[in-house]
Amino acid sequence: MCITYFSFTIATFITPPVVAYLTAKWTMFLASVLYTIFMLTFMLVNSYIFYITSALMGIGSAFIWIGHGVYMKEITTPGNESRNSGLHWGINFAGLIFGGILLLVIFDKTGEAEMSMEVIR
Repeated sequence: MCITYFSFTIATFITPPVVAYLTAKWTMFLASVLYTIFMLTFMLVNSYIFYITSALMGIGSAFIWIGHGVYMKEITTPGNESRNSGLHWGINFAGLIFGGILLLVIFDKTGEAEMSMEVIR
């Protein structure tokens, strides 16, 4: 997490020119590619690759959040900014609630506090 947040902090300074050059949609697409690369490294058991992709995910985080803000501003009509922002955050945090409920059900069904390979598969 330290690597991710450090690279996120540094990348926020270079992201506005990237968004201006690529446009917000393409910047968010590039960010999703970086997120996907990070997720794929969980299939590998190599700490060095994990550290490198953690830094890439931090850069992707800066791209996606700044690109998202610019895109929301581009597509939102005047006067609807707060409504659309509220909808975004509501849906975002609803995912956290859904994930917590899903884990509660999984742990309740298995009766285990730890995830075994049978539960994961």
